[in-house]
Amino acid sequence: MTEKKNNLPLKAVGYHLILLVLEEDKPEEKSNGGIIISTKQPKDIRISEIGVVLDIGSTAFSEIGGPEAAGVFSEDKVIFSKHAGVIRHINGQDYRIINDTDVLAVIKEDELC
Repeated sequence: MTEKKNNLPLKAVGYHLILLVLEEDKPEEKSNGGIIISTKQPKDIRISEIGVVLDIGSTAFSEIGGPEAAGVFSEDKVIFSKHAGVIRHINGQDYRIINDTDVLAVIKEDELC
């Protein structure tokens, strides 16, 4: 039996990463007339998603020297294409399993989320 990291129901293998998909949570805005303007972008027109890295496979980013060389670590927030990888809904959470090459950027400041 394999050991699970931080009670995570999945373990990344090979060059894959497991992400917890985050929902955009921007505050609503009001117009001068008091009309509430939604700042949420509908999922069907978003071209990228944000997720938290939960697990990194043993050969992820090996072409460039490993996760440290790529600057991707567990618990980092990353941006990835909305069509990347596979989505699994487990215990009320959406997990995404993506290839290492699907990581587009690492978010270094929480203000961007």
